[in-house]
Amino acid sequence: LGHPCTYWSAPRGQWSVFATTPPPFTTDHDACRLVEDEIERRGLVREYITALGNVINAVPFDDDLWPWQHMRATPEQRCHAAWLAVRAA
Repeated sequence: LGHPCTYWSAPRGQWSVFATTPPPFTTDHDACRLVEDEIERRGLVREYITALGNVINAVPFDDDLWPWQHMRATPEQRCHAAWLAVRAA
């Protein structure tokens, strides 16, 4: 955790790769939960789980490791997967 993400907050509230602090939803588990709640509200859970598996490079044929990898995803990985799911819809 604490690893900078691709989508950083610019000084004037814009998203930019040139800023120095990541947005809160990529480092805060509670804020990320709100993003996942919105994914559920939009009916994009299947798309989200698929995208998350791709983001974290989950091993789909390992019944024990696959769920563990999803549970251990960082807020940044979860938010990236949410963005991909919304984009795919």
